[in-house]
Amino acid sequence: MSILSTIAIIILIIVVIGAIAVLGNNNKSTTPNQAQLPQFQNTGGTVPAAFSSILSQPSLEATQSLAALSAGYLSSTTRFSVSYKGVLYIQPSGAIGAIASVSSPLYMNESKYGASTKLSLNATSIPILGNGRLVYAALANGTFTCTNFNASDLSASNITKLLSISHGMSCIRSGTLAGVNISSIAKFNLSSLSSLGALNYTKDYQSTYKGSPCTYIAGNMVQTTSNGITTGTGEFGECMSDTYYVPLSFAISFSGSSGSASIDLNETSIGNYSNSSYVNSLPGPAAQIKT
Repeated sequence: MSILSTIAIIILIIVVIGAIAVLGNNNKSTTPNQAQLPQFQNTGGTVPAAFSSILSQPSLEATQSLAALSAGYLSSTTRFSVSYKGVLYIQPSGAIGAIASVSSPLYMNESKYGASTKLSLNATSIPILGNGRLVYAALANGTFTCTNFNASDLSASNITKLLSISHGMSCIRSGTLAGVNISSIAKFNLSSLSSLGALNYTKDYQSTYKGSPCTYIAGNMVQTTSNGITTGTGEFGECMSDTYYVPLSFAISFSGSSGSASIDLNETSIGNYSNSSYVNSLPGPAAQIKT
């Protein structure tokens, strides 16, 4: 699986179905009309202690520290909900880019009620396929991942079958799909991006998002081969809530030999509230499918 397929799967697995089998077979690089990383003003305030050591830590430890902050807050509250709206671009290199490029609105919600958590992702303008949905639910009776495409065909990159099936939601009893740990994404853990190269944190300062205080953390990625040849570069930025310790805004842009991609997500609502019937329900029937 190509690097571009990997980054897209991290954010929304089913977004790359139209290109997953062919990305990575091209060596020509291309640059799409990518969204620029959002700019956050440095308000000059003191960075909260929880974030103050990020720049002094090695990249892996810094990523784990941020994930631990998010997980710690989520575990401390019984009700929580955050929603995002944004845009996803994927531009494969070579001829396939003309038919498999993606420019889609992207919606995300994560909700918690009691010990149950649900993550929902929806891209509404996927070429040929239309809407792409992914739902992850960690419930009292098990952990489930649901999509509107067949999980087995997705894992095997079987494009023909994916294009011919109905788009009803179905679920598998697993927190992993197509080799990606969805439960890690639900915990706001960016470690899955390590396949794109080390996350190098270079900025850390106080800012605001829609009037709410947040700590802006940004950096870059450099992907190299075992002998040190650079094969891809990127940058990322997120403004972490000083109250909830989850991103209020997140953006990433990456370009490599197989193409380019960018994601921009911004919080639209957040707070200590949720709905039990929503969190504890599945959007489709559960089936026993090997992943």
